[in-house]
Amino acid sequence: METDIPPLYEGSSNGIQKILPQKDRALFIQKKMHQCIYCKKLFPNNRRPKIPREHVISKMIGLFGKDTMTLVNRVCQECNNYFSKLELVFGRDSVYGVLYRAISGLLSEKRFSDIIQKKRKKLSLRTYSPVHGNALVDIELDSRYLFKVKLAEQFILLNSTKGICIHFPSDQLPHKCTLDSLGLFPPSIQFLGPSCVLENFPHKANEIRQKLMASGFKPQLKSSKVDCLPPFPDNSKLMFSSEIDDVIARVIAKIAFNYFAYHFDHLALSEYFDAIRNYILYDLKTDHTIVRITHRSINGHVHSLNKDNFGYHTIFISHQEGRIMAKIILFNHNIFDITITNNYPFLLHKVFHIGHRFYFHEKRVEKIII
Repeated sequence: METDIPPLYEGSSNGIQKILPQKDRALFIQKKMHQCIYCKKLFPNNRRPKIPREHVISKMIGLFGKDTMTLVNRVCQECNNYFSKLELVFGRDSVYGVLYRAISGLLSEKRFSDIIQKKRKKLSLRTYSPVHGNALVDIELDSRYLFKVKLAEQFILLNSTKGICIHFPSDQLPHKCTLDSLGLFPPSIQFLGPSCVLENFPHKANEIRQKLMASGFKPQLKSSKVDCLPPFPDNSKLMFSSEIDDVIARVIAKIAFNYFAYHFDHLALSEYFDAIRNYILYDLKTDHTIVRITHRSINGHVHSLNKDNFGYHTIFISHQEGRIMAKIILFNHNIFDITITNNYPFLLHKVFHIGHRFYFHEKRVEKIII
């Protein structure tokens, strides 16, 4: 993903630049300038409506009315724009941005339809077919925030090294040279798709041929090669796999650091937090894991997949033995531990533990006792 990352900007331990021109230092002291808690650049105190605002929790996964936590004049416009691009990936290609938002009622049927048609690399949806194994599916969202599942058009190849079938969406079949290098040497390729009437077969067959030829194959397609399955039963299980890669993890780390900065504003620019800030902004790794998923839970029973069970997020921060940790529970299901800093030798000026629960349907935030 190509994005314009704001340049590195070195800061001192208290966040204010050690070496600033006299004029810039005076402006900073007079509070006519602000310093970004991420890139540490100075930026002017803009007038409304252009005041830079950064939501602690991305508005994509919930707004909370008057209780919405917002960092005002703490994140520069450059960083804010860059984070919008990361969050776009989160919203289109993660289980949280697609499935959990849909189940919880944060997506309308139309909006879900728009998002689910985008090409995805990290989120895979499928169901089990007794004939063809784990078949790829397309899904729609109904008015009850439940999913309608139908068979997706796909090509099936045998992985000769592992003895398993690999499914590719019909519009994402790699070139034959790539497949050969991966050990996929199919004597023929199966096409699997929804049931089609005989009258439409010539058009569909030609469409399939064109896709195969674009990937370097010379197909000899006959009607017997097109598998048409009956509709799935109502109790078909929707299965998914979702990769939590660095882009997704950095969005989650940003929520934790934003929350910390909201409550401990005077500390946010300290060099003790450079590791998490550089990970979020530049994907720079450190000697410890910053984001760790500690619990994966989704109840697949159809009567439990309702928006009330996914209706809030939880965040809290603790300070123990020099480490400041955040715990985030997204949609009341997946739990993440985030290391805000691995070494902070001083006492926090507030309580050692602080936490809130964010109810996006009721649009309120509730402080919780830890």
